[in-house]
Amino acid sequence: MPHAIIEYSDNLKTEFQSGRISGSVHTVLTESGLFKPQDIRTRAYETHDFLVGNKLQNGRFVHIIVYLMEGRTVEQKRSLSQSIVDRLCPMLKNVDFISADIRELATDVYCKAST
Repeated sequence: MPHAIIEYSDNLKTEFQSGRISGSVHTVLTESGLFKPQDIRTRAYETHDFLVGNKLQNGRFVHIIVYLMEGRTVEQKRSLSQSIVDRLCPMLKNVDFISADIRELATDVYCKAST
């Protein structure tokens, strides 16, 4: 844990080909000191059906959802989401919206297996 899920408009394909956005988010999570590096999972999904503000299908967005286990303070979660946005903004100057959301998973119902 955590899991970072990056959603982005499909008109950003070229920015994601190198994996630099996923890598940057992964690095922010690692550098936060909140998680063991071996526990971090990062993945990205291209979104084909979207509308962005007044630009509709011509708009460009990146949204990151980070799922983590309960127990972090509000300030830690706020700092993490701000760090992600701050890291991506210089890389994505032509993107209309860059956002991040931190969500908690309930420890009493979360389950995982390692093989």
